[in-house]
Amino acid sequence: MCRKTASRVRRESVIHPAIVRLVRFTAARSNTPSAPWPDDLWGPWPSDLSTSACQDALETHGLTASLYPALQRTPGTPADLLQWARDAHEHALMARDYCVLRLAQLRSVLCDRGPVVLVQGAALWESTYAPPRARSVSDIDIVLPGASMERLRSALEALGFAPVLHYSDTLSDGTLSLDLHAGFWGEDRLPIRGQIGLPAVVPTVPSALFAGYQVPSAEYAGLLCCYHAVKHGFSRLVWDLDACLLHADGPLDAPEYAGPTARRIVDMTRRRLVGLGLVPDAPSTRPRRTVGRLIEAQALRAGQRTGSGELLLALCCAWPMLALRLIAASLVPPAATLRAMYGQHSYPALLARRALSLLRLAGRVA
Repeated sequence: MCRKTASRVRRESVIHPAIVRLVRFTAARSNTPSAPWPDDLWGPWPSDLSTSACQDALETHGLTASLYPALQRTPGTPADLLQWARDAHEHALMARDYCVLRLAQLRSVLCDRGPVVLVQGAALWESTYAPPRARSVSDIDIVLPGASMERLRSALEALGFAPVLHYSDTLSDGTLSLDLHAGFWGEDRLPIRGQIGLPAVVPTVPSALFAGYQVPSAEYAGLLCCYHAVKHGFSRLVWDLDACLLHADGPLDAPEYAGPTARRIVDMTRRRLVGLGLVPDAPSTRPRRTVGRLIEAQALRAGQRTGSGELLLALCCAWPMLALRLIAASLVPPAATLRAMYGQHSYPALLARRALSLLRLAGRVA
């Protein structure tokens, strides 16, 4: 039920205001689920937002299941759109239960060499998206510190899992996709990410939903959510909704001892949420007209373009030298990383493709 799709969709950097309002209202009600839903919240369904366009936007941004309750109470929502969103909501709840069952079956394989930490969507299922809330998850992100990835891949392949496309650490058996990570910050794929001042150790607690597994502690859940959104250039609105819901449960902030880079990542996320009107403005989030903030704004407008996430991460680095090293590593990633991104081609051809993509981004930012 959790399947990583093969298609690559170009994320739109301009989102219809009605979609953003749905996200805003869903997040605002998170702490008051019993509060009444005003019948006149938005008035008529926007005439310039067709059913197909709304479906495309919700699917692209991973929001369909999460926004169904808000769509249900929006006056004038097209009946076919509402039924489609309801099906997605029910499917997401069933997928959650299915993943709990399958991970229990795989526990002896995954957890035999130390702690296994569930992050991103699976970890958020436990608290932020506890039923009746729902969140679609395309794959289960798993961090296995110190595990032998080669041995684990072989064990999973013996159980019917196979790599998805050219991603050697993303495996699927047709119904469940597992994305395996050696670290919390993606340093196994781009080593420099582990050297930009982020915490070397992430505290975890036993999962209440997935017996035998771990999840990040509450204070680190927000930081990991913000990092994931920044790393991917905020290209999907579902990550903004994740951050909004975490912010509603308590002020979105980096742990006191996480370091300056972590604080900058959280601050950038707050600025993003304020810019979308998803959380109230505050003096600390008001933009300053600095070169870095102007580059940040342009990178955010670029949508899902190669390198935009690394550029935003570089802006979060506490020291300029680290930022330059991160950008340099993004320009010339390891051969294995490039092959995972683009497939099995010669290294010079992959570098040329990467350089072309980054030049397009540079033109967009400039």
